[in-house]
Amino acid sequence: MTDSRNGYTRRILFQTPLIDLLFRRETGRLDARAAIAAFELPAELERLTLRVARRTRLHRIERVTVAEDLAEHLREGLDDGRSPETLLGDFGDEAGAARLIRRSMIRKRSHLARTPRYVMKGSVLLSGSVVSICLLAWVVLGSRVWFDSPTITVDHLQRLNNRNISIPAKDRAWPGLSTVPAELDRLALTEGGDRATLLPKVTEAMSGNSSWALGSELVQRADLTAFYGQATPIIERVRELAGRPALGIELEAADDRSLISVELAYLSLMRGDLQALLMGDLMLAVRQDQPDRAVDDLRALLGLARLTRAHSFLICRLVALHVEAVTFKATRDILIHRPEFFGNEQLIELSRMLTAQEVCQSVDLEDERRSFEDIAQRVYGSNGQLLPEAFTLVRELGFAQVPEGIDSFAIAPFALAMTPSRSEALEIWDGYLDHQEARMTTPNFWEAPMLPLETARRYEAVIHTDYSKQGSNSILERYQKYASAFPLNEFMPAIDNVPNHVHELRMKRDATLVAIAIEQWRREHGRWPEHLEQLVPKHLEAVPSDQFDGLDLRYLARSEGPLIYSVGRDGLDEDGDPEKDFVLWDAAPAQE
Repeated sequence: MTDSRNGYTRRILFQTPLIDLLFRRETGRLDARAAIAAFELPAELERLTLRVARRTRLHRIERVTVAEDLAEHLREGLDDGRSPETLLGDFGDEAGAARLIRRSMIRKRSHLARTPRYVMKGSVLLSGSVVSICLLAWVVLGSRVWFDSPTITVDHLQRLNNRNISIPAKDRAWPGLSTVPAELDRLALTEGGDRATLLPKVTEAMSGNSSWALGSELVQRADLTAFYGQATPIIERVRELAGRPALGIELEAADDRSLISVELAYLSLMRGDLQALLMGDLMLAVRQDQPDRAVDDLRALLGLARLTRAHSFLICRLVALHVEAVTFKATRDILIHRPEFFGNEQLIELSRMLTAQEVCQSVDLEDERRSFEDIAQRVYGSNGQLLPEAFTLVRELGFAQVPEGIDSFAIAPFALAMTPSRSEALEIWDGYLDHQEARMTTPNFWEAPMLPLETARRYEAVIHTDYSKQGSNSILERYQKYASAFPLNEFMPAIDNVPNHVHELRMKRDATLVAIAIEQWRREHGRWPEHLEQLVPKHLEAVPSDQFDGLDLRYLARSEGPLIYSVGRDGLDEDGDPEKDFVLWDAAPAQE
């Protein structure tokens, strides 16, 4: 009895509108069966009424109303003496009747009651349209990238190596230089040591301002002195090779022959063992009063820097700048600590060597251009559209900026559609390198060309935006920012400060030439010159300019020794204050 009552209660609650329940009325007004049963129709007519009411697909309360009206109509027919079979036959098509009833009931609804239906239909239609448009866009965009493939038309590696293949064997330096490490290893073993522990000592001593102390350390250590004594034939061989016209190396790359995978192994040798070998021999030559030997070592160091520029990759330029910076500093250190070491003829030869050195009078980054062109032909399709291969490449290279999920099957077509086309990417890349080349080659850094603000901001966004940090940006916004600059944001080098270092190195070279000229003038007149114009034209062609303001390099003729300096990047002359100005050469006596 209790179960029956509970079942009845649940049925009543289920058949009661929510508004009635809120007022605590268990009306059961939604029970169409109960409404039909009240008219005491035959079973077949009850089933007909219930079927038609349900097929109207109206609201439940409306279906109850329809059921009551149909039941009442059929009840009247029975009361008029018509049989159930006659009523069933006269009723006709149930589906058609349900449609007519539905239309009639919907027309009776108020505008307020029809609003949810319109909203629902509009929402469904809008959602369907958005999904359809997105799907269509995905198909169209996907067809541009999934069914295209890159076409490699130029073997840039071969073009790069053709320059070296055409060089006569007698003019190539690399075949001989590449054997030097093995020769040094064999020599080090005979001296009871090894190259890995001997030459790094020289490299460490060259760091900072300790290069002059290198000579003292060398003469005090018997193992290093003996090593260099036995290495004389190797050093002479390196000097001869450094004077050859070309490096003559044939570069190697990965199986795909891409320039980005090219191995520039010679750079570590140039900056490492060869530079250390010659620098150590130079400082020993100074301590052992052998100026000709020292000049030969300086000439060889400048030759290494020249050979390092065999390729115009940015890293090659930077290594060459480093070798030159070490060489210029070593020359200035010798003039400070041993001003009488070089003879007059040797000073003239040093001045000629330094004047002839490229430094960066003619800077080009042509191989950097070719490198990106090679990347472009591997990641762009025939229609100039970036392909998914670009994401694969940056993943293989281990770049950490790629937002997670941007290269997924669902997102990639949309992301790739936002990327620059091949022509746009090459234009941005070449324009950026053109600008940096112009900044490096301008005679005075203070006259370096400036970019239009919009262009500068564009380069800034490409190079310096960190896309790996979420910050407050949404994932879609990070996708958009990353894709709008991809793949430039992964490959374009941040070299805004390189022109500064180039012009600083040029001033160091010029300061070294001025230091040589000052020493020549001192030997002739027995005193320091009062101003640099006295050195022109006999010892200097012209007074070098300060790269940061275009005026002459600053010079102070002090009793303790002359000082050459630049105003530095702030453009303020602080009378050679080493904390504020850019001191290039201080000839004041120093303790070894």
